[in-house]
This record gives sequence, C-alpha cells and structure tokens, in this order.
Amino acid sequence: MEESQAWPKLQRKQVLDGSKIAEAIDCCLNAWKALTFDLDDDAVVIHKNLIERQTKHRVRPADSP
Repeated sequence: MEESQAWPKLQRKQVLDGSKIAEAIDCCLNAWKALTFDLDDDAVVIHKNLIERQTKHRVRPADSP
C-alpha cells in the first residue's frame, strides 16, 4: 500500500502551499489510513460494476420505466 501513497506525496511536492489542490491532496494523505482500511480485506468488493448492479434498482430517475 505504501507504493500507492507515493504518487499523491510526489504530486503534493509539486503544488503551491495554500492552493486548493494542495488542500485536497493534504486531505487525502491525512485520511490515507481510513481510505485504504478495507483494501486488505478480501471480503470487501471493490469492483465498481458489481456495486452498480446491486444498487441500480434502488436509484432510478423519476421518468424511468
């Protein structure tokens, strides 16, 4: 997991302190442990399509059949 955190750390070094992007990257890095908590748990489904199929029937525009 450490290697995936290297990219935002590198990007943070390239932006100006106080900029909005710096704030966003800092927020990401500060929440890194929480953001990556479930990645080591094989029971957690990360695949987007499976989640979309499971929730598609719950969220439907009003004009849909």
